[in-house]
Amino acid sequence: MTQDILVAFDLDQGSQLALARGLQLAEQRSGQLTCLHVLDERKPERLKAEEKRRALEAMRAALPPARRDDESIVLRVSEGAVEERLLETAALGDVDMIVVGAPRKRAIAGLWLGSTVERLLRYGPHPVLITRQAAEGPYHKLCLALDESASSRQALAKAKQLSFLGPETSLWAVHALRDPGRPLMAHAGIEGEAIAERSARERSAAAARIDAQLHEAGVSQASVIVREAEPLDLVQESVEHFDIELLILGTRGSSGVKRLLLGSTAETLIAEVDCDVLAIPADM
Repeated sequence: MTQDILVAFDLDQGSQLALARGLQLAEQRSGQLTCLHVLDERKPERLKAEEKRRALEAMRAALPPARRDDESIVLRVSEGAVEERLLETAALGDVDMIVVGAPRKRAIAGLWLGSTVERLLRYGPHPVLITRQAAEGPYHKLCLALDESASSRQALAKAKQLSFLGPETSLWAVHALRDPGRPLMAHAGIEGEAIAERSARERSAAAARIDAQLHEAGVSQASVIVREAEPLDLVQESVEHFDIELLILGTRGSSGVKRLLLGSTAETLIAEVDCDVLAIPADM
């Protein structure tokens, strides 16, 4: 299935990685790639003209020589707020995915408050791929951070539709289980063996539900990991242990404002994991 890709380009090293990954994805999916640089409209005209020239030169130079005249690649410069122009271009071009370089970290608990990535995830309907690694080919090792919500199911189905979960990939589906009743049982004097048996049943039941969610999306090759743990710790541990190349997260609404699946946990994951991250909005 043909899928079109939009790459955000801002003249730093992260944009080079984003463009390389966008090229790989567009070629793999036989789609069009649009690479967009957004100028600050408040700059003097002379400076904007110079930046436009530099941006087009940098985008063209970042392309493989054999593809610099490829009609399926569009290099574009626009003016305005970055996320507004990206979302506008994505909507007009019926884009399937936006690819961006990893944003610079902010010194607020690892969050990127006010960053372009955060605003794209809050206000836009498009999946956003945040790149950190060089694109040496298609993704082969993927981690799915899942819960049991409708938004998680929707994100899983979208990841499948975007051709990330093919049979050639190795997948690990990770679900952090929290058992608030465990400390209460221990405090009530219930024996440890009984508590352990109950926890084992809970893990088994949760794993079965996650497995059913995967099969519902047509994904049959994933290894399911369910543990009583903090979501952040379990996902980070899985990413490191299995040498994950792409972490997939869903998003969902909260109090009318779009928030990430795991709240600040997901924001921290996007900030700190060493792999690429695909964030999929629920309301598409």
